[in-house]
Parts: sequence; structure tokens; C-alpha cells
Amino acid sequence: SVIAAILERQPAPLTGAPPLERVVRRALAKDPDQRFQSARDLKAALTWAMEQAPPSTAVKAVRRWQWIAAAALAVGALGEWSVSHFRQPLADDRVFRLDIVPPEGGRFTFGLVTGGIALSPDGRTVAFVASAGGRTGLWVRPLDSTMARLIAGTEGGGFPFWSPDGKSLGFFTATQLKRVDLAGGTPSVICGTVAGRGGAWTSDGHILFGTNSGLFQVTAAGGTPSSLTTLDASHGEFGHRWPQVLPSGRFLYLVQSRKAEYAGIYAGLLANPGERVRLLPTETNALYAPGGNGKDYLLWMRGGTLVAQEFDPGTFQLAGEPRLVADPVAASGFWGRMNVATSTGGVLLYGSSSPSQLTWFDRAGNNVGVVGEPGEYPMLRLSPDGRRVVVARERAGSPDLWLFDVERHVAQHVDQFGLEYLPCLVA
Repeated sequence: SVIAAILERQPAPLTGAPPLERVVRRALAKDPDQRFQSARDLKAALTWAMEQAPPSTAVKAVRRWQWIAAAALAVGALGEWSVSHFRQPLADDRVFRLDIVPPEGGRFTFGLVTGGIALSPDGRTVAFVASAGGRTGLWVRPLDSTMARLIAGTEGGGFPFWSPDGKSLGFFTATQLKRVDLAGGTPSVICGTVAGRGGAWTSDGHILFGTNSGLFQVTAAGGTPSSLTTLDASHGEFGHRWPQVLPSGRFLYLVQSRKAEYAGIYAGLLANPGERVRLLPTETNALYAPGGNGKDYLLWMRGGTLVAQEFDPGTFQLAGEPRLVADPVAASGFWGRMNVATSTGGVLLYGSSSPSQLTWFDRAGNNVGVVGEPGEYPMLRLSPDGRRVVVARERAGSPDLWLFDVERHVAQHVDQFGLEYLPCLVA
């Protein structure tokens, strides 16, 4: 699988196209600093390589290696996306593009209610949330195409997840859990829910979903949800989120807690969800990834780095040391979510982001100064008198609250908090 390939194997050598092999080797370098730093650099290198190789050789080589070169490529916007695939010859004539970009004139959306990206089980199609033409909704795009389409009726939806057969999507609005069949039709309501955070569709037609009140379970056909897990107030828990189905009736999920000793990734049996095992102390979700090398892995964040560790889903045991998969990778402690998606079809998708700078603009749109230092600021509030600004800041996936005095240029660390606390300031 892609995880095994990244961690353990070097790509097979190219034959007859040394210039192209040079490009691919650089794209797959284990050291991130040795890789291409932008899509533009990679495009220029590929153009050069194609000019050096005989036409017949070049075409054959590109069809085999075009998808592999994506292993270290950051693409897109607002949290650039990278795609990795199996490092083995193509089984059919699929051609995977290197770019995942938002719809023309639009942007990817990462918000409190909307946001998220998901890969179909076979790894052929990506679903994401984007804004374009004044509308925010769910879009789908085959990975062997450059065209994405907006799914009608999904405006305001977010955090998509796939059905096991890849024919339907589940998603959340501010007050409901819905599903939509990709063949057409109007989205239907499965149940009501507030602040839905992550869904997992089981093979027997049930959906697990996370909330600020624990995990719930409901039939995919619709109905009244039943409680699957309950928050432990004595542990300071304030959310169970981002569930994922494991083999043999098992599942894992993120527990968010104000007490670090209880926060992390937990796993349990669907038949006995009250009995749970803590796998990892982390503030963001983890993903189970079956390996094609006879091993399975758990993907999780260590600081800003995506790592993989051998994992036995039957015993909930981790083995060996975590090994680097990609760096840097975007994650949010507020949402408790890393910007990573996997598929049983052997595709790994991850997003990276660059620090932003809080900047003042006057009424005419002129830049009149900056506030604080560069960083990741997902939320902010300005005081009524305009003299102070409170911001939520991410540091390696951990959320913090900071108060800036604009006139005195002083920053004060207020608190470390979870998603249930939105920054609010009254002068």
C-alpha cells in the first residue's frame, strides 16, 4: 500500500528515461528539503525531462510514473493538498493528475460547520467542500479528471464521508445529518444533530457520527439516533469525534478533554462501546490504513508531522516506532482533525498550510499594519472599541487563545481550550 511504500520501499527503477527518473527520484526524496517545493517547480522539471527523452519512451514512462511523482507534491490552495499512490505499476489505464484545486474562481472551505475532504473507498474520487459563485457546498472530482462538479442540494454542507460502495455521500449541516446519492436526486435527512463532527458508514448500513455529546449511531436509511458513547465529565471530556470503522466490528475515535491525560485516540467494540482502550495521547484524530505488505498502520500527528505506526486492529496494539510519512501537514486542535484522508484503494491525501499574518486594513482597503507574528489563526474577534483583538492560534495542532493590545503591541496568552469555546471579547 501507499503507507508501506512510503515507509519501506524505494520505487522501482525506470528504464529508458534517465531524465524522468531524475525528476521522480527528487519528488520521492525521503528528506522533505530535497523534494520539489512547488507545483511550478515540478512542472518545469517534467517539461525538461520530456524534452530530453525520445517520444515513445517518454510517453510510456509518464503513464507509469505520473501518479508516483505526486508523492511529495503540494497542490491546490488554502491548505495545499498532496496525493500519494501505490508504488507499483498501473493495473489499468487510469491517469492521475497532480493537481487538486478548488473550482474556478472558488476556494476550499475550512470552517466550523463546513469543511473537510474525503476519498472514495476505491481511491478514484475526492469529495470536498468549496465556495464558488457565492455558494458553499459539496463537490466531487475523479482523480483522473480536472473537472469537479457541485452536488445539487448540498449548499451549507460539510465534513463529507463515503458509503462503503462509493455510491453515496453522508454530510452534515448546522442541524442535520444528510445523505445524497451521486447518481442524482435530492439529499435526504437521516436525522437531526447539532455540531456533527465526522461520520463513518458501516457495511451493514449504519452510520456512526461524532458530536459534542458523544458518538451516536443511526441507520443510513434514516431514523432516531441512539447513543454509542457517553462523555465522562470526571475526565473533562467535551467531545467524541471523527469515528472510523475498523475490521471485525471495531471502531476508533477521538476524545477531546480539558485534561491532557485523558485526551487522545480510543478504540472499542461496537457491540460493547463502553469498554474502550486509549491508543494515543493526541489532540487530533487518527486514521486506520490497511497495508498491502501484510501490515496495518495507524496514521496520526506528532506535532506538525504525519507519522505511521504499525497497528493491530484486532488487539488494539501499536508496534514499533512511529515513522515519518509527510511533513508539514495541516491539523487543527480546535476541530480535533488532521487534514488527511485515506482510502482502501491505496490513496493517501494530505493538506499543508502556510502561516498567515494578521493585518489591519483601513476602509479604503489599504494595508496599515500588522498584528502579532505570523502563525495559524483559524478564528478571531475584535473588541467593540477596536483596541484589542482576541485570536485562536494553532501551535502544532494545539489550540491557544491570545489577546493582542493593538495600541501597545502587547500579546497575552489567555488560555488553552477546545472547540466548544469560541473566542469572545467584551470591552
